[in-house]
Amino acid sequence: SMVRCGPFAATPNAALPDRSGTTVTPVSSPIAVAGCGIAQIEYAEIRLTAPHAYAGDLRVRLSSPAGTTSRLAEARACAGGCGSYANWRFGSMRHLDEAANGTWTLQVADDAALDTGTFQSWSLTLYGR
Repeated sequence: SMVRCGPFAATPNAALPDRSGTTVTPVSSPIAVAGCGIAQIEYAEIRLTAPHAYAGDLRVRLSSPAGTTSRLAEARACAGGCGSYANWRFGSMRHLDEAANGTWTLQVADDAALDTGTFQSWSLTLYGR
């Protein structure tokens, strides 16, 4: 049967620098996972709260302790509005068979000019065996 670890949470409450020309300045937030008995991850659930005037500007990446990166979201144009990242749930199977313990990092970047926002909080829940 599957083991669940988490949620582990962080609250960076960091302003996201707006894209300026070709310069994109990501904001990274680490979460240290310890005491989790998962040697082989099956699934990672990420929840993100990042209030932003135009959520489509945001690029979101998760890096595992093993160095694997999940590309959770790319900047995109949204017809009729983007909604918002308010406890938004992402899932990834990119970390299959990796161990859970270690430092996980979520990186959020504003990849388009004009609108700004905040990388408020995120959490990580891991499933595996």
